[in-house]
Amino acid sequence: ELESDQFQNFTNIQKSEDYYNDIIDNATGITEEVLAFARNIAHHPETWLDFPLLEEDEIDDFEISEAQSEHILAVELLAPRLAALRIELCPVHMSEGHFWMVYFVLLHSRLNKHDADSLSSPQLVEVRIRWMQELQKQVEE
Repeated sequence: ELESDQFQNFTNIQKSEDYYNDIIDNATGITEEVLAFARNIAHHPETWLDFPLLEEDEIDDFEISEAQSEHILAVELLAPRLAALRIELCPVHMSEGHFWMVYFVLLHSRLNKHDADSLSSPQLVEVRIRWMQELQKQVEE
């Protein structure tokens, strides 16, 4: 009986490892550079709190695509500090839509063209353009 229980536990662990490996393998944009970025930025909540140019209605309208959702699952598994920061900031300081919009805007330049296209949306492109214009203004001042 005990051996059977141990085998069952091992089988369950194996299934859950396979499940997580599938999530990671199937997610778009999971590279060493992206993980280094996610692990680093997770130590800087001010990046989210001070991010300019987001209108409330824009944030509330942010819809996470399937590719973005799979990326989020994988990156939170591999960079648990990012998940901890999201839990810390949401919903007290911002919505989850706001959190992920900032993440994807900042992530864009670290992705290859295919992954950037897959993980982008017209809304993210627009916010990214405004953010870059704001950065340019700050440089010129």
